[in-house]
Amino acid sequence: MMVDIGRAKFPSKNPQDNPMIVWDPSRAISGHAMIVGSSGVGKTYRLRYLIRSLIEANRNVNIHILDVHGDIAPQANNRVIFSETTEYGLNPLEVVTDPEFGGVRRRINSIIAMINRTTTKLGVRQEATLRALLSDLYTANGYDPKDPRTWDPRSNPKARGRTAKTKRHPGISDLAAMCAWRLNVLVTGGGADAYRALHMVNRLARQEGADSDLAKRALTEVQQLAKNADGVEVNHILGEIEKLAKKINKESVKGTNTDSSKLDSAITKASDTYDAFLQSIKSGRELEEYIKYDSVEVLKAVHERIKGLDAAGIFKDQPPDFSQSDPLRVYDIKALSEDEQSMFAEVLLERLFVEAKSRGQKDAPDTFIVIDEAHKFMSTDGEHIINRMAREVRKFGVGLILVSQNFDHFPEDLIANSAMTMILGLHDMHHSKAERKLGLKTGKLKFIKPRYSAMVQVRSGAGNGLANAFNDVVLS
Repeated sequence: MMVDIGRAKFPSKNPQDNPMIVWDPSRAISGHAMIVGSSGVGKTYRLRYLIRSLIEANRNVNIHILDVHGDIAPQANNRVIFSETTEYGLNPLEVVTDPEFGGVRRRINSIIAMINRTTTKLGVRQEATLRALLSDLYTANGYDPKDPRTWDPRSNPKARGRTAKTKRHPGISDLAAMCAWRLNVLVTGGGADAYRALHMVNRLARQEGADSDLAKRALTEVQQLAKNADGVEVNHILGEIEKLAKKINKESVKGTNTDSSKLDSAITKASDTYDAFLQSIKSGRELEEYIKYDSVEVLKAVHERIKGLDAAGIFKDQPPDFSQSDPLRVYDIKALSEDEQSMFAEVLLERLFVEAKSRGQKDAPDTFIVIDEAHKFMSTDGEHIINRMAREVRKFGVGLILVSQNFDHFPEDLIANSAMTMILGLHDMHHSKAERKLGLKTGKLKFIKPRYSAMVQVRSGAGNGLANAFNDVVLS
């Protein structure tokens, strides 16, 4: 899988050294590459050249492109634009099923870390509340942090709630709904059954043209609920009320026959359920839940955060349906804000990392992930997904191709694990810092002619000749 980079401007005097500089990901120390240069020096053109060359060298290669500006492969067939109006998205709550690298707790930690890195950092109490909400959401859907069998919704033997019906992981919208429910319970002072009863009465009150006999039957059920806030009977009554509400919808006619006095009476009767809740504390979990969710203001703040994530419209449980016969997969995220782009990138890279590990170890790279404007997604956190992939993903046949304007945001570990580094030209203000970081002789970078030459290092592991040195290269 050889990619022709160019010709050394100053060839070695050793006739055995090839003056042509090539990058062979299958023989280099990794499949990782960095392309760095200021605006206007031809980064996009050079990146397109590398992508074409990789496809020509191996027709079975897969290349994922995270396109920040929508200009790397605008004509690609396998291209999806992500925005709040498109149907596709990624689910950040998707639990990795691998017993060693995945699990509920790791997923919760990743979500919180992602939010803290990409938006205003959560306060201590906000973080604790969000952690409790996520834990409760997974528990409500049958996930057990200690049992890997429950981490796959398709085969979870303990699945319940939405997961039992859809065979999918819960999503951001489910988290928003749970947070709203917790907030309502905290504000009104009622328990789960009481809140559901009040919610049902409100639904019935909004029905227009409801058949009076059906409405009376529904209200009677609510009155009965107020006297029976206990276990199975409550669930049965609630189910019957929901059936009646659906029937009312079907049999509705124009106008309204709902008597306001009856609705007022029903609401009053439903409020009795909150008194019943206080008398029905049996499990001992009620106090624990109060301790977890004891502040309306904190819960409101967390709810606003979650609503913001949900409103972005990119965190849907509907991944893009890319054609498997096309080597390119383009994720166009130009419509997203910078915070949304960062969160999207983390979720996508996590997914691709897990997919690579599930395929097992490879002798040579067969998958490349191109990240445009990579400095937007960098972190000094050693556990950040890009840093983890730089260290670990090579053996699973994946290479990162990172494109940026300078080296300021590249961690040293990332530079050390890169097999090919191409400098297309930097602003003078970045020369000294880049030369120190890369171990270049002072003044080397000033001789680069944008769009004609570059400083290129290819680390093949051979340990001699032009293979591992930075060379002034006339680009192909």
